Amino acid sequence: MRYWDVPFEVRGKAAFTMLLGLYPQSVKQGKMQDIFMAPFVEEMQKLGSEGVSVYDPFLKQSYVSKWFLGTVSADTPARNVVGKFYGVSGYRADYRSLFQGAKFSNINSDGTYFTGYCAPVKQFMFFDDDEELWANDPRLILNHTKSLDLASRVQNGKVIDGVLLKMPANVAGRHGLPPLAELTYFDLHFGYLLPWIHAGPWGILKNFWKHLLRDYIGRDAPPLCIPNRVRKIISQRAKYLVLTSNMGRPYTDIVRYKGTWVMENWLHWAETFSPVIAHDVLQENCPEAFDAWLHLRRAFL
Repeated sequence: MRYWDVPFEVRGKAAFTMLLGLYPQSVKQGKMQDIFMAPFVEEMQKLGSEGVSVYDPFLKQSYVSKWFLGTVSADTPARNVVGKFYGVSGYRADYRSLFQGAKFSNINSDGTYFTGYCAPVKQFMFFDDDEELWANDPRLILNHTKSLDLASRVQNGKVIDGVLLKMPANVAGRHGLPPLAELTYFDLHFGYLLPWIHAGPWGILKNFWKHLLRDYIGRDAPPLCIPNRVRKIISQRAKYLVLTSNMGRPYTDIVRYKGTWVMENWLHWAETFSPVIAHDVLQENCPEAFDAWLHLRRAFL
């Protein structure tokens, strides 16, 4: 956990970062989730059924306040752990992973397309007969009921033709019933939110700088693109930036190593490194991009 009530220049230091918990159990088969979430689920059940007695001194009366879990805000790896989803790119692992990828030889492309993209195909996950469906058939869209059914098929199985069969986790996109399934009102499909602090650095911020540093052909750089001669200056400055040991991840050249950066690298870039490394040359050579970056950076800080 990082503190946000301190100056942004020092947020990445060790003194302002706290380890909330460490669970050594494997996330496979949901062992870790059941252990560390059981007390939370039990408390939420009591808050929803029994509630908390509250006295209002202004109205001079008592009442019972009941609380319910509306959403879980977590980045993708944490969401997969809490919801027992199969993985970041797991088939139907959450409401963002709707389609199964497959190669098709009759398409002149090296890309991956969805099963049912070119022609209707059998969809065995929800239909046991020979019905063929397109990939965008609305009956294939997951919701709470279908997500609960998939998790139950993995953990408890389903009787088909007199035989109890369990669905493989990699097919269902989840390892079983998550602890939050005990909260009958919680939506197991749409109850998970992707927080801005994750989608921002890992999405908007990263793509902004990858666009400015994109490859180009010719002598002159296209609009909103940092020229190669300026990139050399940015790269040269990297070796002179030395950090104290309590600053977290050291700076690596954004021009050469941005592909290896994780979310923390992008946070440090917005908070600490970009003013020293790139602001002056960006303002001189790409003033429109510099203005846009100042607005984007302000939104993060």
